[in-house]
Amino acid sequence: MKTMIFTTFLLLSSLLLAEEPLSKTELRRATQHYQRLMESAHPLPDMQYFKNQSIPSIMAPKSKSIFFKNVNTIDDETQEVFRMQNESSIAVNPTNPLNLIASAVDYRATSSTWVYVSSDGGHSWKDQNLGKPFPNWRASNDPSVYFATDGTGYMCYGGFGEFVDSFAVSVGENGVFIAKTTDEGKTWKAHIPVIVHRGVQTLDSTFEDKYYVQVDNSPASPYFGHLYIPWKRVTPRDSATQIVMSKSTDKGETWSPPKFISERLAGSSEDTTFGQSFPLITTGPLGEVYLVWNHGIEHGVGFAKSLDGGDTWTSPRIIHHYNIFGTTRLIKGQGYRHTVKEKVRAEAYPVVICDNIESSDKKGNLYLCWAADNIPNIYFSRSLDGGDTWSEPVIVHSDTTNDQFWPWMSIDPLSGDLAIMYFDSRNDAANLMVECYVSYSADGGISWSDRRAADQMSDLRLNPFSNNAFAGDYSGCAFYDGYVYPTWVDMRSAVLDLSDSDVFTAIINTQAPLPVENFAATILPEEPTSLSLKWENPAVKSFGQTLNSEDYNLVLFRNGEYAHTLPGGTSEFKDTLLAPYQKFDYEIFAVAGNDSSLARELTSYSGGSKEPGTPQILASKGAADYELTLKVRVPDKRADEVTVLSNLKSLSLYRDNEFIKKIDLQLQDTGKIIEISDETAREGFYEYIVSANDLAGNEGFKSARFIAYSGEINYFSEKVENFDSPVLPKYYIKGEWLPTDEISVSNPKSFAIAPRSNYKDNEDDTLMIFPFVTNNLDYFVSFYHAAILATNDYATVEYSTDGEQWSNDFSGRIARWNKSDYPAWQDKELNELDWKLEEYQLPQTNDTLLLRWRFHSNQLITDKGWYLDDIKLSNKSVSVNSQKTAVEFVVYPNPAAEYIKIRIGQSSPDISYKLVSTLGETISQGGAKGDAFGEFVLNLTKISAGSYYLIILNNENIIQRNSIMVVR
Repeated sequence: MKTMIFTTFLLLSSLLLAEEPLSKTELRRATQHYQRLMESAHPLPDMQYFKNQSIPSIMAPKSKSIFFKNVNTIDDETQEVFRMQNESSIAVNPTNPLNLIASAVDYRATSSTWVYVSSDGGHSWKDQNLGKPFPNWRASNDPSVYFATDGTGYMCYGGFGEFVDSFAVSVGENGVFIAKTTDEGKTWKAHIPVIVHRGVQTLDSTFEDKYYVQVDNSPASPYFGHLYIPWKRVTPRDSATQIVMSKSTDKGETWSPPKFISERLAGSSEDTTFGQSFPLITTGPLGEVYLVWNHGIEHGVGFAKSLDGGDTWTSPRIIHHYNIFGTTRLIKGQGYRHTVKEKVRAEAYPVVICDNIESSDKKGNLYLCWAADNIPNIYFSRSLDGGDTWSEPVIVHSDTTNDQFWPWMSIDPLSGDLAIMYFDSRNDAANLMVECYVSYSADGGISWSDRRAADQMSDLRLNPFSNNAFAGDYSGCAFYDGYVYPTWVDMRSAVLDLSDSDVFTAIINTQAPLPVENFAATILPEEPTSLSLKWENPAVKSFGQTLNSEDYNLVLFRNGEYAHTLPGGTSEFKDTLLAPYQKFDYEIFAVAGNDSSLARELTSYSGGSKEPGTPQILASKGAADYELTLKVRVPDKRADEVTVLSNLKSLSLYRDNEFIKKIDLQLQDTGKIIEISDETAREGFYEYIVSANDLAGNEGFKSARFIAYSGEINYFSEKVENFDSPVLPKYYIKGEWLPTDEISVSNPKSFAIAPRSNYKDNEDDTLMIFPFVTNNLDYFVSFYHAAILATNDYATVEYSTDGEQWSNDFSGRIARWNKSDYPAWQDKELNELDWKLEEYQLPQTNDTLLLRWRFHSNQLITDKGWYLDDIKLSNKSVSVNSQKTAVEFVVYPNPAAEYIKIRIGQSSPDISYKLVSTLGETISQGGAKGDAFGEFVLNLTKISAGSYYLIILNNENIIQRNSIMVVR
């Protein structure tokens, strides 16, 4: 009994000691270490880049010739703020090759666990959110997918706790998890723990990173069906890295404690290469387990193997050393890292696979690839003796001009053919843009041929992470029954929105003929029921294999339906018995047995297009009587821009989306520039469109919209717009501009973007007042405004002399604002204190001047809006000029409710003020010193409604007297 009590006491004591809280210093150090590890493993977007997208946008051009269909694995993202995906993996179900699963690091739903499923061979995808293992975790780290031979699909991924504050209880929480499906991805059992660390982690706890699941799919293996997951373990205390591995023998339900495979290297996780990292396992035909990793300290490929199902391992060794990868640069928050494309972090991660085909003469062969060199290349080596010796490395791509990096290798389990996907910059002289390429070998890696897989280039710098340095660390590739499915991070959408990268795949049939090239149609005007089609035939299959004309046929589709089959080698065809003047969409495929090329497509019109061509409005001129004249170029071709327009009848004129009239023309008017007059009701801007009509009654496509001013453009002395009139002049207004009585300088109204509600995202709204001429004299524009806009939005005033080139630079003063430019705009209240007076001197010119107020919003965050009032054009400045004898001070708003402002000017003399009632009683008085904006704010909240005099004094001398009205 005493022994039991004593034992219980010792157990309770040890638990109490174990739960003794860390010191603040120790906790702070642990927090900093784990934050750095998590940011390195799963960087968070840097919102500064949403405010200022500093990367020059290189439009992602289409690749010169598209060989394979590209598919986005990411479906609807419209409700998501962050739409980034990277670090992808993909697998094919051996029991149903039309069923594929994929995954990626996915920032949707605050970095939840996402899996992508295809049931039609990769042609379409449906994304599923599997949630998170625990609340307030991120759980899409380093995902990988794999299928077992029975069709069970597995996805491995990591997760870790968010930091609520500097001393959050979840400091350092992290773990590795597995999800599984037995019904082709329809349903999933998720968040099965492989290893989990909960609660406050210390400097001696571990952070698990870079994991990849593998299944032993060899039927002859005594460990058939076993699952293996290796990963990199980091210990913050001494910055150690070590490669470890866990195993499951019950289809992923339970997992063994991790075994240590490599040596533990202190001080290595902060190395340029992240130390020992990215371990991958493959299994052999008799259950051998082979493991490789990037030994960054040695700049080599680490290797170890097990012959007893992962229980014991050979001593780790380096099987290949390599030249240092990429260019070493300092990345903010991460230290020195290897990079490509001037700033994107990248590394030389190896991939290993084994040929397990029972009938293959290459059974048991090990294949290895990795990236290396300052200008990176993809290297390949193989072992024929279980990894004891390895062949000399060879480069697998035919062009070494620029960068090739991020390889992933796969093997076709039915044929033993090899495929390696990678990023390649050979087609960009600047070595910035990348395309996914695939190298293919049908002889165990002795020879290789390569082909571009992507149909569009990407700029990996277009990512929203700190210094645009993170686009992922790896890609994916699956290979089954002759079809290769590479996956890669694709930036075609990020050109317009840094928060929108995707994961694409390509459907590559290695045995199919290449597509035909230069597919074209010739219109036969004299035979409107026929079209002449021509093309160039393929000479080889997808990866250069021999293709004879008798090996394939050409299959032609018209308007989505089968039309003709032609013998291989045929290079032209006359399609007859067509309906005249109709549009026809053609597709042509090269087909060899069951293998089909990508389609080549074209659109043409029998006898030419049905519709006449499109007119073009070139210029306009207004007059004092509001009669407006348009200059219009009449089309001379039909809409296909090939066939002569031989039956022209008239033009149709539309004003502000309403039909106005038809203008009859002669046949010989085609190609001419004519004038069209229109009588408008009043001065203002009008939107015009024209279209052409032919004798057969066909109306062509409408022209581009043309903004024309109706009225005479005059020299002016002074103009004021206070937006208080019930009917505003017909200014050019685009977007959400509306009058509002929420707030004003001159009662009762101002003009605002989306009053009484937050403005919309992705807006580009414009207010343009009537044009004018200044005759080379000094003129000024002033206005009051409140630009309560998100910091990545802007409001601006711009001028132009031709309506095409606009500038917001007024003699070195840039007119552009959001709420960060003025303290009063940064609170959450809309009141008179928000009004700010602006004034700009207009450029001296004899040309017509256009002025517009333009607002632009981003795609993420919105705010209150932009308010305008009292726009004034004058030859007299409202600015305070202390050099003048009579100093004028601007007082606004008037009437006022809670505040009134005195625009003092930073160079004005010291002044004071008195607020005096109409009976002469002093209500308030004091000194008036301008703030950084040259304004003094007088608080009126304790002043009764009524009329007052605001007297401005200098050394007790009255220098200005203003009548003001206080309203409630």
